[in-house]
Amino acid sequence: MTSPAFTAILAAFNEEDWVSSAIGSVLAQTRTDFELVVVDDGSTDATAEVVRTFQPDPRVRLISQENTGLAGALKTGIAASTAPYVALIDADDLWMPTYLEGLGRTLDENPKAGFAYTDAWCMNHATGRFWRISSNAYLGEPNPPPADPEEFLRLLLERNFVFGLTTIRRSAFDAVGGFDESLKAAEDYELWLRLLARGYEAARAPGRLAVTRDRGGAMHTDERNMLMHLREVYRIVAEDLETSDEVSAIARRRMRETDAQCGALDEGPLPTARKALRRRLGSIYKATFGRDFWYPGIPPEVARAFPDLAGGAETEASREP
Repeated sequence: MTSPAFTAILAAFNEEDWVSSAIGSVLAQTRTDFELVVVDDGSTDATAEVVRTFQPDPRVRLISQENTGLAGALKTGIAASTAPYVALIDADDLWMPTYLEGLGRTLDENPKAGFAYTDAWCMNHATGRFWRISSNAYLGEPNPPPADPEEFLRLLLERNFVFGLTTIRRSAFDAVGGFDESLKAAEDYELWLRLLARGYEAARAPGRLAVTRDRGGAMHTDERNMLMHLREVYRIVAEDLETSDEVSAIARRRMRETDAQCGALDEGPLPTARKALRRRLGSIYKATFGRDFWYPGIPPEVARAFPDLAGGAETEASREP
């Protein structure tokens, strides 16, 4: 095999039910100049066995290690990579067939970019339905996103609007020191902020080039854990990175806001009641405006890429909201 342009990194911990489809989406890319490194991060299920079924394809490599957490697993995968572009994929996400084509072109056209990102279709795994709104739109992505790294950094501190499956320029990754292994969540967010603080641009690939499957119960749903690591990310920006006074002030404000959110979680019954009310109002909204909230059936381009998703999504979407 010729030298790959991309190393796809998939870090997996107990993902036997999900990793097969994620790997399949990588192997179905229109660009074939890639290698895939799967890091089995101490799984106790059949994750490694599932990955081995793909190893007749010489592009697929499996590394098994004791559990270190996501940042440590990603570090292992990237250390084993050989390509100038590193493309991240999670077990519960899927790449559209032109993902590498689009992200690679974007980085080629933007040599000052440290990373490229795209948008994604959002699928509710329990129902098979797809949101009409895209991932980045839901997260409040500015349109268009700013080209200036500091302006992008300021906006990204205010709200994380970048869909997580970024493709990173390996030289930029090495220049800033890679992932912070002390973080057990939000390690990718911190890396993007650090790249921007060092003057690297962020480049947006057009379209929705991925599918994110909301399965519930994932690490990001542990609200306290996520808040504590977000606070540490803001502290790093405020105290450890060389940034402008304005950026530092935003980061310190975000620390205070996160402290307040953690305090609200500790108050007990009242926040719990508020959450229950929000959930109830959300269910009423969806019941009333469901046909506007959900895509009717499965988006055609997703159905063409992933025919196995179509049956459940169409059945669920045809029900009365």
